[in-house]
Amino acid sequence: FKDIYYSNEKNDKYVIRLKKTDFRKEISKMESNDEVITVEYERNRINYYKKTDPEFYEMMRESKASIRARAVVIKLSTGETEYLLTNLSEAEVSYEEMKELYNLRWQIEINYHMLKESLKIETITSSKAELIKQDIYSQMLVFNILQAFAEDARKDIDQSKYKHEMKINMNMAIGFMKKSYILILLEDDSVKQGEMIDLLSKKIEKYLVPVRPDRSFPRKRYKKNKYPINKRKSF
Repeated sequence: FKDIYYSNEKNDKYVIRLKKTDFRKEISKMESNDEVITVEYERNRINYYKKTDPEFYEMMRESKASIRARAVVIKLSTGETEYLLTNLSEAEVSYEEMKELYNLRWQIEINYHMLKESLKIETITSSKAELIKQDIYSQMLVFNILQAFAEDARKDIDQSKYKHEMKINMNMAIGFMKKSYILILLEDDSVKQGEMIDLLSKKIEKYLVPVRPDRSFPRKRYKKNKYPINKRKSF
């Protein structure tokens, strides 16, 4: 609610993927798959900010301001339904273009999923601000280096050998990266270091998975095992 409110105030453009429960009352009243909705002030919507942002909480409690945004409902080929909220007008981005935009931004969802589930970026090792930043920056650095390795490996995939389009198995790549890259950085012999980098690249290239279009990561809460067995390799 807060991010949407301030983005509207500043006219910062956004496209947000909603949970099915977000603004359910307003979305249920939609008569089409693309229309502007008004999200009215409700006390339970701002209670969260009473402790996290008292200034915003008091402002909303006094003004009882509502927010207006464009809601777009997209039916995926899998039969699932995605709900988007944006302040991009139909004149700026049509409904068909919005579907394309959603597909383009899906890589962002994949990357967040990878950061949280495989790289465990939310697992902070300290309560000190500087060390928390260090944790986050180091994971982002690993992520960016990993992307460079994966992109080089992707270019070398001979797609003609496979029935389906193939891509790098990022979970395995993360596992190899965590195991090998620190040793590469500690190696003083530049020749041997180059050989270690080549070996790491070959390992990453070896493990491929088919591309599955229109996949989505459902939001699951209160999972018993946050890091299931198929993620252990990347630890």
